[in-house]
Amino acid sequence: MRDVEEILVLLSKRLGISKEEACRLLHKYICRGQCNWYRKEAKNTGFADIIITDEQARIMKEILDKAMSNLSHEDRFKRIHKYICPGEPCSM
Repeated sequence: MRDVEEILVLLSKRLGISKEEACRLLHKYICRGQCNWYRKEAKNTGFADIIITDEQARIMKEILDKAMSNLSHEDRFKRIHKYICPGEPCSM
């Protein structure tokens, strides 16, 4: 999904982190423990311990609002989560 890849690149640049770390942060921001993968793997992978700062959350919201303004909040989250969640298939 080209739009999600572009969001990851923007997040990486704005937050000064790798694209992989941007993906983990965005997954944490979007998922919030709702998917099966999170419930099964979050503690083992350290995903549950990721803390998103207020500034990171603000930047993510800003980028998502600009990049996906044509989608509802819920549809944005579903589209992104389906693409970045390591669980197959995505349960969100």
